[in-house]
Amino acid sequence: MLIEKTKMSATEIRTTIRTSAASFRWIVCAAMLLVCCVAAQAQFESASVLGYVKDQSGAAVANANVTLTNTATGITHATTSDQEGRYEFSSIPIGPYVVKAQAASFAATQSPSFTLTTDARQRLDLQMKAGQVSETVTVSAMPTLLETETSSRSQVIGTKQIEDLPLNGRS
Repeated sequence: MLIEKTKMSATEIRTTIRTSAASFRWIVCAAMLLVCCVAAQAQFESASVLGYVKDQSGAAVANANVTLTNTATGITHATTSDQEGRYEFSSIPIGPYVVKAQAASFAATQSPSFTLTTDARQRLDLQMKAGQVSETVTVSAMPTLLETETSSRSQVIGTKQIEDLPLNGRS
């Protein structure tokens, strides 16, 4: 059996090393980009608020002005209900909020304060009463804590709960 030895010049060896190094750099850059994208996605804390605006008989109130207000910061988001009375606020930062709806020939309606948690889809239906525009009706019922809009399941774990976890092998 004959084994041939390949003779490579110093220039050929340097070129091979440079090519291999360049390929390795591209692989490392692609891996870092992927890690950064995943980390950025994990830091995005948002939720959605959706529901229907209806009158006392259960009929949809179309074109109602619906406002979502963060009670901690005062930042508001506004939308209009569609022909079915449906509204939705998506990609909303987590925190405490109230929803207010106004429509012609109806008294303004405001929800009680509720807290949005990470990745929640909070459903909040509003019922408007016929009345004057200057009249405001405050709804005293709390929104359902059970998410019925999606099958995902999540839980927010607070700092106190993490600190109270027992540590295996440490005192």
